[in-house]
Amino acid sequence: MIFGLFGKRSRVAREPTRIWRTWNTKIDRVAAEAVAAERVLVVAHFRVFVDGIQKALEHHGKAARVYTDAFGSVHLGSAAGLGTAQGVAVALTRTLPAPKAAAPTDDPELLVLVAGHHFLSSEDERIAAWCEGLGVPVRLRFHDSLQSALLGMFNVANIAPMLEKLGMTDDEAIEHSYVDGAIRNAQKRTASVATGSRAADSPEEWMRLNLPAQPPGS
Repeated sequence: MIFGLFGKRSRVAREPTRIWRTWNTKIDRVAAEAVAAERVLVVAHFRVFVDGIQKALEHHGKAARVYTDAFGSVHLGSAAGLGTAQGVAVALTRTLPAPKAAAPTDDPELLVLVAGHHFLSSEDERIAAWCEGLGVPVRLRFHDSLQSALLGMFNVANIAPMLEKLGMTDDEAIEHSYVDGAIRNAQKRTASVATGSRAADSPEEWMRLNLPAQPPGS
């Protein structure tokens, strides 16, 4: 549970990250979960994930309402525009407006699914801070994979045997505090060497633009 952005108990429940084996499985499971939800927003840090989610949603028989330049006039504090036949809303993190406190409402819970962690924890927290200001109950859930570029810099393959012992398969996610801790440590180490946070369309492009030539995990 997150506390304190606006001085009151948070209405945002942040759930453990769901880790999948592959990038493709992560994208497909995010899309499937979005289709099954009544009120949902899917957020991604990189355009490549938005494009993948859009295709996966089409595969599941659902259109995507994509926001990659501006989030427009969609007001997520109201019941309108989410979980309707118009499609699942999918947005880049950078299109989300600045956090702004809204009066609490009795509107139903909103599920916010994030397709992958950013290299910097501050970018993940931008999403959490924005959710805080909506005035509605929010469940915030990150999905990631063992093929994550962030974890790949820090020899994440070393934790694969442990995850297999926990029962991980291609079609099942693992939720474990060890993995959440590994993600936070990777973000902290990346932040210590990053030269900036210039926008990029893919994790690989972000690494080229914002990290020194020598990878932080080497």
